[in-house]
Amino acid sequence: MAAVLLATLVVPSTPAGAEPACPAPTGGAAPTETPWALRRLDPASAWRITRGEGVTVAVIDSGVSPSHPLLKGQVREGRDVNGLPQAQGRCDLAGHGTIVAGIIAGRDDTGAPYSGIAPAARILPVRVLQDTRRTNDPGLPLQIAAAIRWAADQDVEVINLSLVTIDHPELADAVRYALDEGVVVVAAAGNRAQDQRDLPAYPAAYPGVIA
Repeated sequence: MAAVLLATLVVPSTPAGAEPACPAPTGGAAPTETPWALRRLDPASAWRITRGEGVTVAVIDSGVSPSHPLLKGQVREGRDVNGLPQAQGRCDLAGHGTIVAGIIAGRDDTGAPYSGIAPAARILPVRVLQDTRRTNDPGLPLQIAAAIRWAADQDVEVINLSLVTIDHPELADAVRYALDEGVVVVAAAGNRAQDQRDLPAYPAAYPGVIA
């Protein structure tokens, strides 16, 4: 779904030992028609009630590129807990967080035949992933926990975690903290349609999380 809602991002590699750059997203041709997923979901039917005005969604992911056409003006200064603190979460070397942010809050005034589900919402990026291969890193739950606590203190309405990691008491406590602060927490239940019955996905498996 992500691939058809936002143009594919291609990020140049960074030489070993070099300070990672923050390239603008590039990629192949974007869809010329409204993707099937958006036609099926029909988010415009809810826009008569709200388009997401006044709502900020924290995207805890690989960062978010504010230069993507669908996200210009949508991305607040956030936080980086994984190597690029000066970028304030507004650097995405993997492309994943930018895709997620576009699905959530991509603008609907760019002339493209697709947009985000809530095009008037704002994005607060929190970078915890250097790439999408780190989801089994035993240190990752602690970074995610710190990101959740920080985001919950930034006056956001929703925290989105399109990632899966392992169970950890600190992570469970951080989720409870966000929920106690009145924040809606949304997390991925898995990836690539994998069966998660024998291997629960966290933080999605914690009570109170929408997955």
